[in-house]
Amino acid sequence: MSDALGINQYLIPTLEGFRNKLLDLTTRNNLLNLSLSSKRTSRLLRFIDCDPQVILAELCDGATIQILALPDPPNDNTNDEESD
Repeated sequence: MSDALGINQYLIPTLEGFRNKLLDLTTRNNLLNLSLSSKRTSRLLRFIDCDPQVILAELCDGATIQILALPDPPNDNTNDEESD
C-alpha cells in the first residue's frame, strides 16, 4: 500500500506538469482567442442569452430548436441638425 502512495506522489505532479505543457493559453489557441469578425468564424452560430446545457439536452432528446437572427444594430449616423 505504501508503494501505491509513493507512486501517486510521483505521478500526480508529473501528470500535472504534462497537462500544463499541453494547455495552450497563448493567442494560438482559437478557442480562447476567437475573432468574431473574421471570415473563418462567419459560419459559426452564436447563442446569446441562453443556457447551452438546456439546448444540448433538448437536441439530444430529439427536440427541434428555432434559431432566429439578431436584428441589425441601429445606425448611429445622427446629424447635428436633428439634435437642435
